Amino acid sequence: MITFQMHSRAHNIDYQFKFDNGGRIVGFEIMGENTFTGEHTSNLFSKVPETVGLLKQFALKNKIELTEIKPDLSFDTFWKKYNNTNGSRKKTEPIWNRLSEKNKNLAINYIDRYRQSLGNTAQAYASTYLNGEYWIK
Repeated sequence: MITFQMHSRAHNIDYQFKFDNGGRIVGFEIMGENTFTGEHTSNLFSKVPETVGLLKQFALKNKIELTEIKPDLSFDTFWKKYNNTNGSRKKTEPIWNRLSEKNKNLAINYIDRYRQSLGNTAQAYASTYLNGEYWIK
């Protein structure tokens, strides 16, 4: 997941854009109180850039500061989100440390979908999840 934040001086509001790892838009959020009219909101949503490249072009053209928000890819973040107390933290952390930044990002972002896919099956130990690269399956 790639996230950017942009500030609109005209409306004194921040926007957050979320893109998948392929650079395609997956989410858009108005940060703070939305004081726009319905017509303005519709107009705004029709102009949301579909790709990271289009967002960067828009920001450059309009001289708007665009800030990439880096995700927290720490082991603690993964461990808390995975939330399986049966596994060994001591054995799992070295596996996490060997992963690339991309795979850490994918692993964290896939946890919710992984849990939904389990049905009546028990959740794998965190070390098994990482070693098996469950986010790729």
